[in-house]
Amino acid sequence: NATSTSLRYEAVPKGEQAFLAYGVFAESDGGLSDAAISDMAPVGTPYAIPYAESFANGTASSIFGSVTDMGKADWGIFTDKSVSGVTSCDADNGFAGMEGSAYNDRASLLTGKFDLTQAAAPLFEFCVFHMKGSVANENPIEILINDGTGFNSIATIEVGQTGEANTWNPVTVMLHDYANKVVSIKLAGKVDSYKYTFIDAMRIYDKS
Repeated sequence: NATSTSLRYEAVPKGEQAFLAYGVFAESDGGLSDAAISDMAPVGTPYAIPYAESFANGTASSIFGSVTDMGKADWGIFTDKSVSGVTSCDADNGFAGMEGSAYNDRASLLTGKFDLTQAAAPLFEFCVFHMKGSVANENPIEILINDGTGFNSIATIEVGQTGEANTWNPVTVMLHDYANKVVSIKLAGKVDSYKYTFIDAMRIYDKS
């Protein structure tokens, strides 16, 4: 129980990260209030760069969270046998993706924290699978960065504009404005013309 206006709590062991949400209750002679619940956020020791995540064999080596923003969309991890015609970008039997069930379904993929405090010119790279059938793929992915002050949108890509159809195409996002900071990343997807949006081979590194 907190008896002052601040409380220090070691949520995870040093060197680790986890997604946590907290609830705070006020207690008085009349009992407990309803809880004030925080958003889910990564806590713990930030990942160093260079950082890479390839979802090898359908498993992530770092923490991720998925939040449904509208409808029934959700992010998950897939293998080369999950979806016909889609195999991993880097031939390691794993990639991430958002699946929705209706137009305008939305979900966000949340990363852990990254330490850019020693980076002069950090970059964020990943691959996107340009799924294309009879209609253009207009599914967007919005990239947002949180440096501790809330998420700020820095770029939006349209899957169909990333490159050749029915293959993986690279995307590069400059994080120069966040050099010397600790950040987390959100990829916000939306179902527009296809139920799936796939990404793979995430990297964060200093180009300087």
